[in-house]
Amino acid sequence: MDGVLPKQEQKASYNWPLLSQFVALFAILAVLFQSSLAPLFARWIKWDQELSHGIPTLLAALYLIWRTQNLPYKQNSKSIRNVLVGAIALLSLLWCLFIVANINILANVVLFACIPLLIAASYSLTTSYFLLPIVSALLFTMPFFGQLNDLLLWMSATAVGFLVQLFGITALLDGQNIFIPSGHIFIADGCSGLRYFTISILLGYLLSILNNYSLKGTIIALTVATGLGLVTNWLRIFLLVVIGDLTEMKSSLMQDHEFFGWVLFTCVMFPAIFFAPIAPKKEIPATSPTQFKPVAALIALTIGPILLALAPNQPHSLPQFSLHSLQTQLAPLTSNTPIDLKVPTSIDNDAAQIEINGINLYVQLSEYKPNNLKEKIIPYFENLYNKEEWRIIAQPSSQLDSLNFQTLILAQGYKQEYILLTYRFEVGPYNTNNYQIAKVLQIPATFAGKRYSNFFIMQSKCKDESCSKELNASAHLALIWDKNTKALR
Repeated sequence: MDGVLPKQEQKASYNWPLLSQFVALFAILAVLFQSSLAPLFARWIKWDQELSHGIPTLLAALYLIWRTQNLPYKQNSKSIRNVLVGAIALLSLLWCLFIVANINILANVVLFACIPLLIAASYSLTTSYFLLPIVSALLFTMPFFGQLNDLLLWMSATAVGFLVQLFGITALLDGQNIFIPSGHIFIADGCSGLRYFTISILLGYLLSILNNYSLKGTIIALTVATGLGLVTNWLRIFLLVVIGDLTEMKSSLMQDHEFFGWVLFTCVMFPAIFFAPIAPKKEIPATSPTQFKPVAALIALTIGPILLALAPNQPHSLPQFSLHSLQTQLAPLTSNTPIDLKVPTSIDNDAAQIEINGINLYVQLSEYKPNNLKEKIIPYFENLYNKEEWRIIAQPSSQLDSLNFQTLILAQGYKQEYILLTYRFEVGPYNTNNYQIAKVLQIPATFAGKRYSNFFIMQSKCKDESCSKELNASAHLALIWDKNTKALR
């Protein structure tokens, strides 16, 4: 009869057993590795520009698993299974190492790497390879793309500056600042377009799976999605400049432009998704029935959490640092520092003025001592200073590689005022001028029993743009600090 479907087509469209198995695996991961997943989940449930899509991405991955019908399977040999279980145990140990060092991003990377190995050990290598594209969607739930924020910010400022000049709008461009006759528009860190960029790539990736794209088709989809995400943010900022110029900065969009951005994003992405081509679905050849054997893999996975639970959680006796170690003529602060620095709250904080060779230096020492293994040695730093007021014009070099020298100028376009900012992260016995490297140095510092960090800062007003005299004075003072605190380290 015409109205009756063949018996084979009357089967359920979704794979409930496979979904239940993956939900159980994810639940076990959440319980065992809550030390690193809890902070990640906290960012998912906030309107975080980098990870606000975390929960929808997880649900999308589970949906793609749910709609998977024929699952390829080829039983692993005993030797392959042992190698997979051993690799899971090693990754679990590595996760414990990163948690002790309080580097959550690396801990979560290791945890993500465990997932395809878990699938391979619990099902088969063939099954894991087939499900890898779906599992890879979980990469979008981790804070990887945030590392691109500064690059995206620079690209946005450059693109908007080009559009402003192209359309002949009267404006003064100064880094991230756009001065128009009726006001000032600052392209803040949150205006980098990271949210649109990440979500557009995620949509392109999910679309490539749903529409059965080949590797070539996936690359094309991701390239188009990347371009649309970037252009959307550039267009959003440029339109705000136009609206601000036409309305003399009185439009409500100048204060509340988040909704405007999402409307624009929808207008750009919806047609792209609607008209995206759909490739024919590839037929999966019949294989032997899938066997789910997760016990050995899960036992190996528990090694890291068990060791973490057994690790001592008491802090070591730590040294006490002070600016008095400089053994120079310290003076209390008689005026405000040139720049109001946004330094995280510390356990101990020293600030003083020191004159060296006629140069007045403002010195600050912020000391951090975690109370237990769950606390980070290096606190979270966002921006050291207000980038709307100050911008970097040079980064002078010095023989002291561990110091970061930055020459800043007041970003107002009419007042020439230069500041030399010098700082360094001191993590246990190690020094670096890079925040990302400082976080990695938490690992050797932890195992050396030196779980503390100092943030050593110097700033001074420059007599000229070169800041050469101030640079020499800062380097000289840093050498004195190193010499007199060496024994404490």
